[in-house]
Amino acid sequence: MSESSIDIPDDFICPLTHEIMTDPVITTAGYSYERSAIEKWLERSDCDPSSREVVNVNVLTPNRNLKSQICDFIEKNKGKLARVEDLIDAVEHDDLEEIDRCIQLGVLVNMEHPTRGGALCVAAQGLNVRVMKHLIEVHGAHVRPAKGQNSLTVLHELCTAPCDKSSTNDVHNRDAIIRYVLSRDESLLSDPFPDGTTLVSKCIVQNDIHLLRMLTEFDSDVLNENLPITGYTMMHLAVIHGHVDIVKFLGTFWPNFDAAEWVDSHRSTPLHVLIKNPQKLSTEKQAAVARCLILDLQCDCEFLVDNDNKTAWDLARQDINTAQMIGKLMRKRQKSRAKPEPKDDSIQEEMTQIRNSLTVLQSTMEGLTEKVNNLRDMIDNGVRDTFASTRKLQETENQLSQLKTACDLVASEVNQMKEDRRQRCERKRHRRGNRAPWSSFTFQ
Repeated sequence: MSESSIDIPDDFICPLTHEIMTDPVITTAGYSYERSAIEKWLERSDCDPSSREVVNVNVLTPNRNLKSQICDFIEKNKGKLARVEDLIDAVEHDDLEEIDRCIQLGVLVNMEHPTRGGALCVAAQGLNVRVMKHLIEVHGAHVRPAKGQNSLTVLHELCTAPCDKSSTNDVHNRDAIIRYVLSRDESLLSDPFPDGTTLVSKCIVQNDIHLLRMLTEFDSDVLNENLPITGYTMMHLAVIHGHVDIVKFLGTFWPNFDAAEWVDSHRSTPLHVLIKNPQKLSTEKQAAVARCLILDLQCDCEFLVDNDNKTAWDLARQDINTAQMIGKLMRKRQKSRAKPEPKDDSIQEEMTQIRNSLTVLQSTMEGLTEKVNNLRDMIDNGVRDTFASTRKLQETENQLSQLKTACDLVASEVNQMKEDRRQRCERKRHRRGNRAPWSSFTFQ
């Protein structure tokens, strides 16, 4: 880059981007701006940024005369103006002064190099937090690429860029950049890759559970999305690639995990796709995932059918080795379910305390009832002063009413605990069913 400095006319600089304009347009207030910048401004305001005059947001007139002047100026000073390559080099060398000078000499901060990409994405690939913040906060770099650009967002770059997970510094820088970028635009989390995959699915495929946990802190709903091309859920993806830790994480992310909810567009459960084994997992890895699904997450494979009306067990029986592996796990789970569950002493103690409280309340209520009846008899027989006795009677009746309400609440709580226990037992009996033992099935 030439060391000589040149004076860039103020009319060539966009008031919003502070850079030389490439596509200048005029608002109805008569001021010129870079088209992409003023369009973004008018999405949230109907006033001209310079004059604060109300403008027609649908009318932006190309400033062809100014554009011609800018083109002539750039052509005349071609050897003096900085190039996008110079900006990229400055970013890679962590040189903030050179970055500032490149931008002052005409390089658009959001401009992309044909093969190296944009400055912001290059900084993201290098996990350079300082340069990224400088480009965004000082020069207004966009964390989302403009229309017509083919580059991926900064988050895409971060999820695909090499990161030495053994280096605490690398992981810390990557996490800091991701949190910073998402704090500026959380909607980036749902942006898809060109192949239809997502940031979360990339984390799962790469077995990056640390990054997956962090992304779900911003929006846990991303785990519920199905991939548009394959129709897989995130659980399917983890199962297909044999990532046991992520399978456990997804299965325990919700307290009430239900395998029936994890079905893809073909109504296949994770066990269906594990048995089909499209990634050709080793026998050991396939068994480890199956053990996690069947024993740890309690997935049933004999009830849920796919679009071909086949259960996961139907598919397993087509191969003797797979059938033996799945059948062994199912028998083991069946035995564990048949064992009586240990009594929960804490629940028993709580119910005992509630019953004791109910007994005390009922006893107190009986005493107050007797007292009310005695007061009524005394008033009727003229033994006590009517006014004083009536007031005492009202106070006692109020106490009695409060006690009755308390008794009803305690009794309702006891009944609810009994009903919960009954329903749990009923669900266990339903799951066990009356099916034949696994040893009775024959292999095809």
